[in-house]
Amino acid sequence: MLRFFVIGAIGGILGFTANMLALEMLDQVNQKLPAEKQISWMWYGTPGIKRQHKEMYPDSKLRFLLNVCAAGLVVMFLATMWFWVFGN
Repeated sequence: MLRFFVIGAIGGILGFTANMLALEMLDQVNQKLPAEKQISWMWYGTPGIKRQHKEMYPDSKLRFLLNVCAAGLVVMFLATMWFWVFGN
């Protein structure tokens, strides 16, 4: 049971961090766009934001960190499934 709590806590932290990184990227993109072309905070798509962010900020590390968090979430999901199926 403790394994699931630890994996869930790490997954939650990674998910929260990924969301904050995506919102920071959205904020940076919106700062350079005119008001009529800015992207909504509620209905944004991460692939489009990542592409625009790469064009506007080619040396930024935010995309790399977001990808690391996403990969970490996949690893935590697979670990959860592993312990759930093969646990005990």
